[in-house]
Amino acid sequence: MRGMAVSPAQRPLVPLLQRALDGVMAEDLPAIKRRWLERPPPQHVAWTVLRRAAPWAVAALLALGGLWWWHQRGLRAEVARTQAARRKAEQAAASAQRFIVFLAHEVRNSLHSVIAAVTLLRGQPGVDAALAEPLGRSARGTLALLNGLLDRERLAAGGLTLNPAPVRLPALVAGVVDEMMPLARAAGATLELDPLPDRLLRVDALRVQQVLRNLLSNAIKYGGPGAVAVTHAVEAVDDGCRVCLTVRDHGPGLDAQALARVFEPFTSASPGRPDSAGLGLSLSRDLARALGGDLTLAPAEVGGLCAEFVWQAQCLEATPAAAAKAGRNVLIVEDAEVYALLLRRAFEEAGWQVETVASVADARDRLTAQPYALLLTDLHLPDGDAAAVLAADTRPGGCRILMSAELDAGAPQLPGADHVVAKDADVALFVARVLLLEREAATA
Repeated sequence: MRGMAVSPAQRPLVPLLQRALDGVMAEDLPAIKRRWLERPPPQHVAWTVLRRAAPWAVAALLALGGLWWWHQRGLRAEVARTQAARRKAEQAAASAQRFIVFLAHEVRNSLHSVIAAVTLLRGQPGVDAALAEPLGRSARGTLALLNGLLDRERLAAGGLTLNPAPVRLPALVAGVVDEMMPLARAAGATLELDPLPDRLLRVDALRVQQVLRNLLSNAIKYGGPGAVAVTHAVEAVDDGCRVCLTVRDHGPGLDAQALARVFEPFTSASPGRPDSAGLGLSLSRDLARALGGDLTLAPAEVGGLCAEFVWQAQCLEATPAAAAKAGRNVLIVEDAEVYALLLRRAFEEAGWQVETVASVADARDRLTAQPYALLLTDLHLPDGDAAAVLAADTRPGGCRILMSAELDAGAPQLPGADHVVAKDADVALFVARVLLLEREAATA
């Protein structure tokens, strides 16, 4: 408490001031005691703390809000950059995929034409088979390598598409065996095929042949001179048929260590061979599993190696392969001249009347002039695509089938098309598949 001074001249006022101070103290002392000595009520304490802390809390919240806003701004910018980069990557991947599909289609078309030309040369007098056969083997080998690389990539990405269609089991297997005969003769080997039951199956014939072709090629290359036996077993299962094809050679075989790693990609059973990329068995096993089966290798009981290829198919009701009725005609729209020529020959052998054109404009003129029981058109043509051909075929009835050398990215869904099939180097088997589809559509 501060002091108080009174001048000597005012000394009489001292008693009065003393009484006044005593009165003030008497009135204020209890309040002072209560203020300093008694516990304040909780509401007062809370309110005091709140009043003192509120400015600091508001400041902290504002600071946190500012930091959150700054973080969100940076996060949104980063998300926008990431999405833009992903869109660019997706566009680049789609562009690359379109280029791969286009390139595969063109290369396969060219190889199919070469193989078809070799097929035509075989029947011509004066043609040296020693010159034609290596050309055919080279084209088939290049086609197999292209298919293997594309299938390997699509299997890894989970984008391989199967295209099942009706096919007869004897034609499916015998076509590959006949194709490999020249290679077997050149190696001093013989191919032996047991008679096959005439079963009508729905399966991706190209994939089945791809695996069987690889197994026969390996048996011929590594088995050496001698017999290569192809046997079979067919059994009914709940959802169709299970087919087991066995390829057995009499070569040196493989030891346990080689068998353990032979299915690894880019691993060859005979390292150092220039004609072995180490992709065939790995890809073949993946394809067999995609077909609902498997591929296994084991030493044969009498020496050599035994490959067992199991796959599943839908069993269809067996119908006789009757000859075409009189007046049944087909229009083939194909710009590859040699392949179109072989298609014409195969259809004529089946009893059909055939017309071939190589462009959308010519196909439109023919379709306007007369109806056809079967329209078989390539997916890609020099002056357009199959959609324009289908649009020109406005008459009711008839079967419309698209064909293409590249269907691995998925069969296109075009209005008016009954089926989409992949081209095959084996034209006879391809035409047999097309005719089965035509009969299926006619009886539907």
